[in-house]
Amino acid sequence: MKHLKAMRVQDLCGLMGNIIGIVALLGTAPTFELSRLFAEYLGDQMLAVVCKHYEDVRLLESYQKNGKLNPDFALHMFAKELGQSIDGRYLVLCIEDIRACEVDKDVEGKLLFPDPTLPDGSRPAGFLGYAVNMINIEADHSDTKTDSGCGLRETLFYRLFGDTQVYETRDDMKRAISCIKDGAVSMDGGILRGNGAVSLGCLEPDVIFPVVPATNQISEKDTQVLKRYRELKSKLKETVAKLVKKRKSRESDLKRFYERRDLYAKYFTRDPSVSSNSTPSYDMHP
Repeated sequence: MKHLKAMRVQDLCGLMGNIIGIVALLGTAPTFELSRLFAEYLGDQMLAVVCKHYEDVRLLESYQKNGKLNPDFALHMFAKELGQSIDGRYLVLCIEDIRACEVDKDVEGKLLFPDPTLPDGSRPAGFLGYAVNMINIEADHSDTKTDSGCGLRETLFYRLFGDTQVYETRDDMKRAISCIKDGAVSMDGGILRGNGAVSLGCLEPDVIFPVVPATNQISEKDTQVLKRYRELKSKLKETVAKLVKKRKSRESDLKRFYERRDLYAKYFTRDPSVSSNSTPSYDMHP
């Protein structure tokens, strides 16, 4: 892609590492029913591109001087090479610019929200939990964090789901409407959007979260494997950072080398008829 080829290698490596993925591949659901339900609730946001910083957006699109989209650069160029096109707009979410949810977390990283309460102080019947806690972070991104140490659950997925509640049935959800703020879904297909909005009808989403059944208990062996995996992933990240630093140093050294080479070439190919008094002085020191 032209836009990518024009960038320096180390800049490209750094930016590509900041493109995290798309929403649909950053989380998993424990059941098909929840996966389908959450996908329907999020709609087009399932295909949102997730990156680290707002500046990383330049890797995805480029614009002409008149402000119009340039179809021959970046992601649009890639789509064209595949015989496809990107029509309309698509969403990009930058986790560094998302205000993280500031609540405590349990040992599994779930957000410790209090249960909703009805006006009489009781817990609504059929309440199963909060959607943001019923999505599991995909294993390869369990350590993906912002510069301040916030993970995908309290940034990306809280941005998408907020305090959305999950209920067993539509009737349970309807009876709990007084304590539903951001919205709610029910296992039999009901969707409340919050603030007076309700989604009616039926839809089978084309894209859903991968289904990974939850295990009741993680074995000691699995715990050790996961620990080792995280250690190696951290080491790989450090190695990549060192390689990028080495590339920058190499590029700087090459630049100095070519400058000195041209300087020497100019000095030794000067016109010999020019008197030594008029010979310009060249700094030969590195």
